[in-house]
Amino acid sequence: MNDGASLGVTADRALKTILGGRPSPSEDEVQNRDEVLARIAAVSDPLDGLPLWEREGDAYGLGADVIAKAFLIVTRDDPRMLREYTLDTLWNLVCDRWKGFDEWIGVASGFQVAFAVNTARYVTGQPTGDNPAIVALGSSS
Repeated sequence: MNDGASLGVTADRALKTILGGRPSPSEDEVQNRDEVLARIAAVSDPLDGLPLWEREGDAYGLGADVIAKAFLIVTRDDPRMLREYTLDTLWNLVCDRWKGFDEWIGVASGFQVAFAVNTARYVTGQPTGDNPAIVALGSSS
């Protein structure tokens, strides 16, 4: 299921629609690729500074953006890896490069990791995929 990363919103804002019942993001909340890339470039590099959970503000959305930045760094030489590698493989590349990264973020959720991959795909002009952390429940009657 689509997680909203291709709209250029933050992970926190996407969850407010998916789980919180807020309407879909308005035009004012949507960001294009260049705006999202600038947002990602502005966040801390992995393990730089205070752990994210000790900072003021939206640690959840910031965490997804820092994870996206880490994915962009580890796939810089071959952005196709964002489509060709599994989420687990990409996550392991990041965690192997920056020991303690998951703890520094505050322990990433599956939604954050998948959203970050989709954000990295979005800014590199690749199609985004489903977020496996989103489960749709319903009746088939």
